[in-house]
Amino acid sequence: MTKKTKTVMIIGAALIIAAGVYYVAAPRVKFCGDCQTETGNNEINNFESCVDAGYPIYQTQPIYCLTPEGEVLVQPVDDQLWDLSDNKRETLLSRIDNVKVWFEASVSTYKYDGSNLTFKGFEDNNDGCMFDDGCQAYVFQFDSSHAGYGDRTGQALAQVITTHVTIVFVKDGVPILAVTDGEFEEYKLSR
Repeated sequence: MTKKTKTVMIIGAALIIAAGVYYVAAPRVKFCGDCQTETGNNEINNFESCVDAGYPIYQTQPIYCLTPEGEVLVQPVDDQLWDLSDNKRETLLSRIDNVKVWFEASVSTYKYDGSNLTFKGFEDNNDGCMFDDGCQAYVFQFDSSHAGYGDRTGQALAQVITTHVTIVFVKDGVPILAVTDGEFEEYKLSR
């Protein structure tokens, strides 16, 4: 066995181990529609059932409910938009579509092997500008068929379905920053 083959095998094994550790240790944020949690005799499987069971609701963006086991159940986007006027709702949905088109063309982890791209809501960026033209933080979720981030062409990769969450920060209609899983900077606008 050559030195190069041994190195590739060691790197491959390290990636598989890292993916396993991440899978076991990663926080479990479950978005409604994906939730399958059973708590005692009451099945808590979505935001509604979590609220009905009397668990705490956090008025952030996105709004979520927290079970005693630490499961985070996020309110569906459609429910978050119900109190907006028709005009504001249409404007917001158009902005979401525009950011999604940009995402598909610009986020390297998604472009490499992403699928099932879904808009999940807005993150509260602590300056109260969620629906302001000046700034928004869009939350997207997608699956990758290999471990890792970015364009991984030529790398030894563990073939494992990995779910990623990417937050795209948009100012005045222009994406300025995209961060996947809170650790990989996909995009940063040069000033």
